[in-house]
Amino acid sequence: YDHEPDAIVKGARISFIDLEDPEDIRYRHILLVVPTGARTTPKFYPVLAETGAPLHAGGIVWIGNLLYVADTTQGFRVFDLSKIIEVTDTDDTDRIGVRDGRMDAHGYRYIAPQIARYTLDLNSCKVRFSFVSLDRSTSPPRLLSGEYRKDDTGGRLIEWPIDEQTGWLSSDADGLVRATRSLVGGQTKMQGALALGEAIYISSSSQYNSFGRIYRTRVGQKSNITAWVRGAEDLYYERSTNRIWTAAEYPGARDVVSI
Repeated sequence: YDHEPDAIVKGARISFIDLEDPEDIRYRHILLVVPTGARTTPKFYPVLAETGAPLHAGGIVWIGNLLYVADTTQGFRVFDLSKIIEVTDTDDTDRIGVRDGRMDAHGYRYIAPQIARYTLDLNSCKVRFSFVSLDRSTSPPRLLSGEYRKDDTGGRLIEWPIDEQTGWLSSDADGLVRATRSLVGGQTKMQGALALGEAIYISSSSQYNSFGRIYRTRVGQKSNITAWVRGAEDLYYERSTNRIWTAAEYPGARDVVSI
């Protein structure tokens, strides 16, 4: 997400990596945008938080064509990766939108449009969405979101049901998505969590000096602790290799690590 110290707020981007040739890895950044306007007069703008700051994008889940992005105080943004658009102009990084015969996206060649938002109901507990992961070990699958709390072990982990056929969150007759379970993580500085059956893995930063720890636990049990990387972030489970991955966040040490 954009946190450069300038006046232009560019929002958040995702990156696609082509791994077909390990000796020639290529990648492309794609800007996330919110479309507005009418069919004949389309517009779009960067993905921003309610304050006008860039969306932190603390976690993502890709299921089918849908990309879920954690919206810290609100819920989830949903983008459609089958509708990626190539813009016409990339020579002006200050411009975004459609005007004067141009289509700009802050210099990015491609944009991915937001197609939906899930926001907290007025009567909901005021949970935060610091990160999110996908659990395919259950049927139907579920999303697991969680709260980062710096010095408080009371950060919560919340499970959300998914419709396996569509990839959308499962709602009831009144159109509300209801969490299926809420758990207290019991660790400070949770940056990511992952559920695999009854096991829960928690990625926390700065648990030992500047290094993180990964905790393996179950409901009602003590955690097993493993050393983890400096700047540890979200967790992703790769089913084909039975490995858990994280991406470290600090500039100059943005390693991608698995265990």
